[in-house]
Amino acid sequence: MELRATLKCAAVRAIGNLCCERESLRLAAGARGAVLAVLRCARLTDNDRPFIVQWSVAALRHLCMGCPENQKFILEMDQKPSGVIDRQRLLKELGINVKVDATTGAVRLITPSKNMAYFESVSNRKRPATNFMEFSEIERAVYGGNVEDDPELLAELLALQQEEEAKQRRSALPPPIARAPPPKSKIDGALGLDPAILAAALADDVEIDDSALENDPDLLAELSGLVGESATEAAPPPAPPSALAQTVASDNAVLVKLRGLLAVYEKMLNASTTEGNTAKQRRHQRCVDKLKELISKAERGLVIDEADIPPAPPSFAPASGNAQPSATVASLQPPPIPKRTSSSPNVPSGSGLEAPPVPERTSSSSVPPEPTNADVKKQKILAVLKRRRNEYVANGKAAVAAMDKPAAKHYVETAKLFDQVE
Repeated sequence: MELRATLKCAAVRAIGNLCCERESLRLAAGARGAVLAVLRCARLTDNDRPFIVQWSVAALRHLCMGCPENQKFILEMDQKPSGVIDRQRLLKELGINVKVDATTGAVRLITPSKNMAYFESVSNRKRPATNFMEFSEIERAVYGGNVEDDPELLAELLALQQEEEAKQRRSALPPPIARAPPPKSKIDGALGLDPAILAAALADDVEIDDSALENDPDLLAELSGLVGESATEAAPPPAPPSALAQTVASDNAVLVKLRGLLAVYEKMLNASTTEGNTAKQRRHQRCVDKLKELISKAERGLVIDEADIPPAPPSFAPASGNAQPSATVASLQPPPIPKRTSSSPNVPSGSGLEAPPVPERTSSSSVPPEPTNADVKKQKILAVLKRRRNEYVANGKAAVAAMDKPAAKHYVETAKLFDQVE
């Protein structure tokens, strides 16, 4: 029962709100039985709910405002089905008395406040619409006083208006322009550098005293290593050994170097932990983790990139096992070709005839290959990259002199990237 009453009240309110907009809507609603439906909801019986009656009276006011076709339904209610209340009782509820003018035939409605209002008949619709209906008493009874002075109602209406304007603005906005993804950097693709790893390496924002920057042994060791490498760039590279010998020798040398660096960095990590230097402790811990990972790869026979190896600190001394690769390389070299001897019988020395000297045979593999255009072009590119690397090294030294650690770290990391190309 409660749900039925709620639906009935909602339907009556919807009809009233719809018919208050335009006269064409009132005519269309009345032609489809809206007046009779609202009258059935305003039967004014003892079982009717008060709010249904109030909204029904308000809906009738909107339906009949300036619409003689709908007014005719109320004036002829006695001829309607029995479900509709009688006209006199409804008009009494509206506070209006009805009288018929004998001269003009128009129906005159007299309100208790002596305000005159007319229900214009359909036949006299073409006459000037000077008549009006006064429902101020009904509005006061339904809405409870002056609507324009109700702050809660005005706030609710303002919120609804702002919500509607926001929806209109969102619908009027143009769709966002789809932008193409940025092109992948050629340098990152060529060097094989992961941007996430680079960002993580540069994300060390720990506050350090500027006075300790100039005496930082790790940073100075990296710069000195880069400067020492750049000083020997003018020397021509030695002839590369065979592929098998180079692989075996490099694996053993790299593994020995990694284990030596791991031992040194573990000592430095313990020292920095004892001192309580958080920045050095974090840097040493990263180096120790990286060395353990590289040692694991080397033991499995994977290729180790020299650029991934942390720089050697000043206290690091190369192990004595470095001489082993040279012996291994020498053992893998092909044996020398013996000289050919004459198979003729010995000739007496007094005859003066001596065998001509046998020329030594040379291996075709020992002849250095002639440089091609591709090698010349590669050497030019390497020269440009080395020049740029030297510039970054110089900028790093200048940043250290100016006690700008973030800039110095950036230049050192960038200079190390050029080592991957060599």
